[in-house]
Amino acid sequence: MATWVLVYALWAGAAGQQPERNLVHRRRIYLDDRDTGRWHHFSFLAQVRRWVANPQSNQGLFVQATDSRGEPLAVIQPNSNDEEPYVSHLRAL
Repeated sequence: MATWVLVYALWAGAAGQQPERNLVHRRRIYLDDRDTGRWHHFSFLAQVRRWVANPQSNQGLFVQATDSRGEPLAVIQPNSNDEEPYVSHLRAL
Protein backbone atom coordinates (compact mmCIF):
# COMPACT_ATOMS: atom_id res chain seq x y z
CA MET A 1 0.00 0.00 0.00
CA ALA A 2 1.36 3.42 -0.95
CA THR A 3 0.91 6.76 0.71
CA TRP A 4 2.15 10.32 0.25
CA VAL A 5 4.23 12.71 2.31
CA LEU A 6 3.44 16.29 1.34
CA VAL A 7 5.51 19.29 2.45
CA TYR A 8 4.11 22.79 2.09
CA ALA A 9 5.83 26.14 2.55
CA LEU A 10 3.62 28.51 4.50
CA TRP A 11 3.38 32.11 3.30
CA ALA A 12 1.97 35.10 5.12
CA GLY A 13 -1.68 35.47 4.21
CA ALA A 14 -3.77 38.61 4.38
CA ALA A 15 -3.87 40.32 7.77
CA GLY A 16 -5.85 38.25 10.26
CA GLN A 17 -6.04 35.19 7.97
CA GLN A 18 -4.32 31.80 8.03
CA PRO A 19 -1.03 31.46 6.13
CA GLU A 20 -1.26 30.27 2.55
CA ARG A 21 0.25 26.90 1.57
CA ASN A 22 2.46 26.16 -1.42
CA LEU A 23 3.40 22.52 -2.15
CA VAL A 24 7.22 22.28 -2.28
CA HIS A 25 7.78 18.50 -1.99
CA ARG A 26 5.71 15.40 -2.61
CA ARG A 27 7.02 11.89 -2.08
CA ARG A 28 5.28 8.58 -2.52
CA ILE A 29 6.21 6.07 0.15
CA TYR A 30 5.16 2.49 0.71
CA LEU A 31 3.71 1.21 3.96
CA ASP A 32 6.24 -1.59 4.37
CA ASP A 33 9.66 -2.11 5.96
CA ARG A 34 11.58 -0.19 3.29
CA ASP A 35 9.82 3.15 3.88
CA THR A 36 8.20 3.13 7.32
CA GLY A 37 9.96 3.55 10.64
CA ARG A 38 12.78 5.63 9.18
CA TRP A 39 13.59 9.25 8.45
CA HIS A 40 12.77 10.75 5.07
CA HIS A 41 15.05 13.56 3.93
CA PHE A 42 14.05 16.50 1.75
CA SER A 43 16.13 19.36 0.32
CA PHE A 44 14.82 22.85 1.04
CA LEU A 45 17.63 24.89 -0.48
CA ALA A 46 15.36 26.66 -3.00
CA GLN A 47 12.82 27.44 -0.29
CA VAL A 48 15.48 28.81 2.07
CA ARG A 49 16.77 31.05 -0.73
CA ARG A 50 13.24 32.47 -1.16
CA TRP A 51 13.03 33.12 2.57
CA VAL A 52 16.45 34.82 2.63
CA ALA A 53 15.34 37.09 -0.23
CA ASN A 54 12.05 37.87 1.56
CA PRO A 55 12.31 37.02 5.30
CA GLN A 56 8.83 38.33 6.12
CA SER A 57 7.32 35.59 3.98
CA ASN A 58 8.78 32.80 6.17
CA GLN A 59 5.89 31.20 8.03
CA GLY A 60 7.53 27.76 8.24
CA LEU A 61 6.76 24.36 6.75
CA PHE A 62 3.72 22.11 7.08
CA VAL A 63 4.24 18.34 6.73
CA GLN A 64 1.27 16.12 5.95
CA ALA A 65 1.12 12.37 5.39
CA THR A 66 -1.90 10.91 3.63
CA ASP A 67 -3.05 7.42 2.77
CA SER A 68 -3.94 6.24 -0.74
CA ARG A 69 -7.40 7.85 -0.39
CA GLY A 70 -5.94 11.22 0.65
CA GLU A 71 -6.95 10.78 4.31
CA PRO A 72 -4.44 12.20 6.85
CA LEU A 73 -2.12 9.84 8.71
CA ALA A 74 -0.65 10.53 12.12
CA VAL A 75 2.91 11.85 12.20
CA ILE A 76 4.44 10.78 15.50
CA GLN A 77 7.39 11.90 17.57
CA PRO A 78 10.68 10.00 17.40
CA ASN A 79 10.84 7.10 19.84
CA SER A 80 14.51 6.26 20.27
CA ASN A 81 17.62 7.99 21.58
CA ASP A 82 19.15 7.81 18.09
CA GLU A 83 16.39 10.11 16.83
CA GLU A 84 16.63 12.59 19.72
CA PRO A 85 18.82 15.15 17.82
CA TYR A 86 15.97 15.65 15.33
CA VAL A 87 13.34 16.48 17.95
CA SER A 88 14.31 20.13 18.33
CA HIS A 89 13.97 20.59 14.56
CA LEU A 90 10.51 19.06 14.22
CA ARG A 91 7.21 20.36 15.45
CA ALA A 92 3.85 18.70 14.89
CA LEU A 93 1.01 21.16 14.23
